Amino acid sequence: MSTTQSNSPSKRRRVRDDEILPSQSASVTSPTELTSRTRLQASGSSRPSSPARDLHNELRVAEPSVDCTPPKGITWPEKATLLRKQLVLGFGQSVIPMGLKDKLLESDPEGTEAIPDYAFDSSDHYTSEELDSLWQDIQWISKEADWNTMFGADENSWCDIVRRIVHCGLRVAGSDMLDLKSV
Repeated sequence: MSTTQSNSPSKRRRVRDDEILPSQSASVTSPTELTSRTRLQASGSSRPSSPARDLHNELRVAEPSVDCTPPKGITWPEKATLLRKQLVLGFGQSVIPMGLKDKLLESDPEGTEAIPDYAFDSSDHYTSEELDSLWQDIQWISKEADWNTMFGADENSWCDIVRRIVHCGLRVAGSDMLDLKSV
């Protein structure tokens, strides 16, 4: 039986990385200069591009930076105040513990003014520890919402805030009828 060599082309010799000399670099890339304006973006991001979010982020990191969030403590125009009052007319009854009214007035006088008196629960069955815990949650929610608004966070970032709001509402209502699994 005779042996014949195959007519298939010979395999290409594999080149090891350590055999490439610096002058023979397979790819030449220019170094990236990083500055305060450099924006790195992941390729293949599933988050759609938002021109408004991009503009807010560029203004925030500009020099000098431009903050596009309304400052707290400004006086609202009369029409805006009337609109806020109109929007809360159907607000629930007795859902906000009366013990938080003073803290709400102190932190946001105009916003609290728009809340009707019937929205506050005067039964006063909350302990000071419960009110303090609830107030800490409210402050956390407010801070995170401000942060998400300022940095144009996507819907995934808002899920933690929504979850915390629902848990606070359930705690205040004293209800265990709802078990939150997904937002």
